[in-house]
Amino acid sequence: MNHSLEFKEMILRGIQDLSEDSLQQIAEFVFFIRKKNLEPEIFAQEFEYVLHNNILNDVDNVELKHLEDEFSIYQNEFPKQ
Repeated sequence: MNHSLEFKEMILRGIQDLSEDSLQQIAEFVFFIRKKNLEPEIFAQEFEYVLHNNILNDVDNVELKHLEDEFSIYQNEFPKQ
């Protein structure tokens, strides 16, 4: 059984009297769902890019912390005279 009409009516009733901020969040979610369904290949590519970028940022942060620790140890062992 197709419930599309019921879902649409439920959504319309559910957004009545919501704040502008809430309506913006709903609009962003609708945009997300449409992109995911209408352009699945592009969505998958963008998702992979964000995922890999987040992983690289995490690695960069770990490496930066490691270098800072190493530099601190070096400064303690070989202070300027």
